[in-house]
Amino acid sequence: MRANPVTETQLNIRTAGDDSSGEPAQRNGHLRVYLPPQALQGQDLPFFALWKAVTFRKIEVLFPSELEIDEIYNVARNEYTVEPGQLIVEKVEVDGYLGISFSSRRFRTTSEQVCVVSDFHEASGEVYSRRCNIHLFRPLLAAKEIPRSIRVSVSRCQPLDFIQVANEGTGTIRMVVISEEDSDLRITESAAMSDFRKNLRRDLDTGFADLAGAFPEQADLVEKLKEVWLRRVDLEDEEELVRVKSVAGSLQDAIVNDEKFGRALAETFAGALLKNLTLFNLLEQLVDYFHSVPAKKVLMINPLDIIEVGPKPAVLKVKLLYTDLANGHYEPVHVLTRLVAKRRCSLPVYRLLQWGRGG
Repeated sequence: MRANPVTETQLNIRTAGDDSSGEPAQRNGHLRVYLPPQALQGQDLPFFALWKAVTFRKIEVLFPSELEIDEIYNVARNEYTVEPGQLIVEKVEVDGYLGISFSSRRFRTTSEQVCVVSDFHEASGEVYSRRCNIHLFRPLLAAKEIPRSIRVSVSRCQPLDFIQVANEGTGTIRMVVISEEDSDLRITESAAMSDFRKNLRRDLDTGFADLAGAFPEQADLVEKLKEVWLRRVDLEDEEELVRVKSVAGSLQDAIVNDEKFGRALAETFAGALLKNLTLFNLLEQLVDYFHSVPAKKVLMINPLDIIEVGPKPAVLKVKLLYTDLANGHYEPVHVLTRLVAKRRCSLPVYRLLQWGRGG
């Protein structure tokens, strides 16, 4: 935990974030307190209080055991004490602002409401109490039913039985299906997808070179995009996930600060993508995949990977790796079944999964 001085820039950013977000910051004329109304479990949570025309002799912040204080802003180290579930601030450095960064732990349940209470004590003895509620949630992937055998219709390479899965939590799942080492059947990238990726990379490399020339101040960012774009993210590699998230954050900042760059980047992506989707006829499969996960909050990384099945029955052992959108890791879901097809065909992996309602 660190105490950090507040700067004018930090104060302006936080105030603007409160005003522009439309969140119901609590007010009493001179006092406003903010905590986001919802967040992923395990995510960092910003808390701040703003006030004017008053000086507080003490500020108490009470918080549940599932939250911990990581940083305190605008308070000298010798001006606060922290105990389990409680922060007491004797004095802020610059009057009118207190900032706290909480970290949250993962609950046993997928959805919890918690409360942070802050009491602001005036020298007169009057106390202003503020209560902020926050909904902390997380996804939970579950295999509801796994058939012992899955029959595959070879005329359309369509399974007649399905692995029943559901997101039983709240929030979006980002997942990948990979075959286990001792599986008879393997999940691989199709030749069409491999060619699509190769040609898309070629066209994007050309577009990125043009972007770097037109926007030299963004050349470093464009080079980083080239490094991560089209590379399949390993959900078990936390360092890689952090690196990708960092590039995504830098990209977002660049687009917000430079509208022309953002528009040119979008045109580069769209032009290369549309050209190659048409060339390799993958659009129909993608549409079919999106229809298979309507409103289920699932982002599958490798939906068009294939399994070569038939003509003999064979064992399929896979694990479903998944994270939330803050890169929080969860225990993988393991699946063991057998695929039966009379003739050889290539089965897209997304067709094996049938998504149901959670709960």
